[in-house]
Amino acid sequence: ILQLLFFHLSLRRKGLTTYQYIIKLNETNRIKAKHQRQINDRRAHHIKKANEEGNSWEKMKLVVGGWKGCGCIDPIRKEMKEEDEAAKVAAAKAASRRSEMESINN
Repeated sequence: ILQLLFFHLSLRRKGLTTYQYIIKLNETNRIKAKHQRQINDRRAHHIKKANEEGNSWEKMKLVVGGWKGCGCIDPIRKEMKEEDEAAKVAAAKAASRRSEMESINN
């Protein structure tokens, strides 16, 4: 019961109701599940491509990279991380351009 009390006190400190917390948690879980599906789909595609090309080394990296604890050698996660970083940089540049345009217009 004490744990529940501290949980609700922390929610109150953050300005969230229990309902808002649950909605936020579900949203986070949906995003994680979608991301994992994208990884799995991309992995299946790359494994199929490696099979067709007869590239057993690449296939092994893809399969082992999908195991828990082996993410450091996973080419799929590395590729997606680079794409995410590139998207963040592009978004920051776009925001910078927007603010420059707003300052010029004002």
